[in-house]
Amino acid sequence: MQVELYDTRVVKGRAVSITPELIVVAVRDGERRVPRTEVRRLRVPSIPKRILFGALGVFTGALIPVLACPYCENEGHSIDKQVQIGAAVGALVFLIPQTSTVYKGPKR
Repeated sequence: MQVELYDTRVVKGRAVSITPELIVVAVRDGERRVPRTEVRRLRVPSIPKRILFGALGVFTGALIPVLACPYCENEGHSIDKQVQIGAAVGALVFLIPQTSTVYKGPKR
């Protein structure tokens, strides 16, 4: 969980409790209590987003060699290796962490 505060600080950790007045986050050196009025945005990891963007990366990476040289396949050349390399490079998008915003505080 990632808690963004209005003073540009970010608290990353695991939620212990969430009440209408206070959010308690477990961080490395204990617990951090954050008043709800100081929270600008609350984000949590999103596995479906990560899978979606990763699949789009694989598809795009595999499609780029085909679009870059559409006539290569017809001339007896194989672009299978380039498609596999492109898909592997596109798969690196899976490594980028994705989050979803579950709470937005009022604008100040």
